[in-house]
Amino acid sequence: MKVIKKQTDKRGRIMIIEDDGWEYHLVKTFAGKYRGGEIHDEPQFNLVVRGEVEFIYKLAGEQHQVVGCGKVISIPPGVPHMSLSLTDSVVLEWHKAGRKTEYYEPFRGKVVNQ
Repeated sequence: MKVIKKQTDKRGRIMIIEDDGWEYHLVKTFAGKYRGGEIHDEPQFNLVVRGEVEFIYKLAGEQHQVVGCGKVISIPPGVPHMSLSLTDSVVLEWHKAGRKTEYYEPFRGKVVNQ
C-alpha cells in the first residue's frame, strides 16, 4: 500500500491510497459541503463510514439518494455525480487506479463555489 495524496481544505480532508491496481479515498467532509462533480470511465463504489451523505447523479434526470452509515452506493461509468454531506461524514471511495475523470460543470460549479 502506498499513500499517494493527502489534502486538507475548507470541506475536510482526503487521503488517497493505492494498492494492487486500486485506489482508495478516505474522505472526511463537513456538514453542508459538496464533493465531486465528475464523470469517470470506470465504476466507483462508496461506503459511508460515518454520517449521512446525499449522492446526486444524472441518470435519466437528476436523482438524489441519501445514504447512511454502513451503506454502499455504486456509481456506473459515465454517470455525472457529486455528493453533499448532510452531517459531518467519512466516506471510503474505491475504484480502479488510473481511471479517467472529467468534470461535469453543472455539478462541479456547486463544488467549486461553496
